[in-house]
Amino acid sequence: MESLYASEIIKVLGADFSMRRKNMADFHVDSISIDSRTVQPQSLFIAIDGEHFDGHDFINDAFDKGTCLAVAHKPVRTDHPVVYVKDTARALLKLAGYYRSKFNIPVAGITGSVGKTSTKEMIYAVLSEKYNTLKTKGNLNNEIGLPLTVFGLDGSVEAAVIEMGMSNTGEISRLSRTAKPNAGVITGIGVSHIESLGSREAIMSAKLEIIDGLMPNSPLFVCGDNDMLRDFDTHKAPLIKYGIENKLADYVAENITQNSHIDIQNGQVECSSEFDVCFKGERYRAGIPALGRHNILNALAAFAVGIHYGLAPEQIIAGLAKYESTGMRQKALVKHGVTVVEDCYNASPESVKASVEAFCELPLPAQGKRIAVLGDMLELGDISREEHIKTGEYVAGKEVDIIYTVGDMSRYCAQGAEKCGHAHVKFWDDRQALIKELARELKPGDSVLFKASRGVELEEIIEGLYKTWTSANG
Repeated sequence: MESLYASEIIKVLGADFSMRRKNMADFHVDSISIDSRTVQPQSLFIAIDGEHFDGHDFINDAFDKGTCLAVAHKPVRTDHPVVYVKDTARALLKLAGYYRSKFNIPVAGITGSVGKTSTKEMIYAVLSEKYNTLKTKGNLNNEIGLPLTVFGLDGSVEAAVIEMGMSNTGEISRLSRTAKPNAGVITGIGVSHIESLGSREAIMSAKLEIIDGLMPNSPLFVCGDNDMLRDFDTHKAPLIKYGIENKLADYVAENITQNSHIDIQNGQVECSSEFDVCFKGERYRAGIPALGRHNILNALAAFAVGIHYGLAPEQIIAGLAKYESTGMRQKALVKHGVTVVEDCYNASPESVKASVEAFCELPLPAQGKRIAVLGDMLELGDISREEHIKTGEYVAGKEVDIIYTVGDMSRYCAQGAEKCGHAHVKFWDDRQALIKELARELKPGDSVLFKASRGVELEEIIEGLYKTWTSANG
């Protein structure tokens, strides 16, 4: 972070300053913190009133560790300088928006119902071929995390890729106005958050709030294969579409081939997809180390953004080849001779279908079988039962030998699969019993997929299975 002066911060926030001493000299702030445990000397501490902790309770701790200025919206007993505002969370956004304006660099903003993190990582891989690039880390894509990412900008950063998440209307607008992207991406409109927003039309409206913060004449990239975005048009920003099925899109992927290799001995799974990128009458062969049409769509978005920011196609292709997935997103490995796909970061009907499709692309020995362990898809509201049934019906039509479901709503996923005549479906309400069944059923050469929303904590079953295998091996 580049330094900010205290007087500068006070002016931006339009705040009341608790120490109005005529002889008090101005001073600079070198970092921003919302956690008293991580403050650095000469830092600004912003007291966020959170769900589990109230930062106001730790202001004096922050000063003891080197904070030189604090921002609060509640009275605080302290002899140190405190800036008072109406809402510290809004102050964090406002200050980050001001700070972002100091940098004239490429900033891509990413949102969407599914695929935004993978798309962010691919755009990061692409832009890193030309620029020293900052990206959103982990789940810092909300109204607290995004500003902290923005404060990571400094004179060495040449580009940034900022992910924007949401749970309700207005959030993307505030995030976009803070990040001020000069390219926006909407990866798709699904049914995630329909519990709070009520309809896909409302979800689309909320995602389109990314336009609110787009810099003038900056393009908006959207997935032209998505049914809500295929015919979408706007006069608010130059519109660029990408797709596989939509041949009228500006960027189209053709001649797709997918390959995978499982190394049982070394415990590794190697996956790749290759495709032609067609745009403006040109055609380039590109590849990514991942399976699935959804990942190819993400790569198309990254390719288009790379072109917009002046990278040569050859640079973009080199960047895409270096893409790495993060967290528990389609992480494939070999344990106990079994290919395990951990995909438990999040789940929606769209992402479950994409994950199962990619799972079925993995090679399977003649005697091997595929098992899908599916947990609840959260935040679907009134359509949850229907969507779980439809998902079960979809999975039943794929090359999955056994379907296990776990979680309150996943019983309807099992019902959907059974209704379609799938012979091996079972709902489990006892996790330990499921772990024992998996350990008994899975044999070397088999493959198993774990897919659920993060709140289901499906990783507990994965860890339990691994421990069972470790104990069995003595």
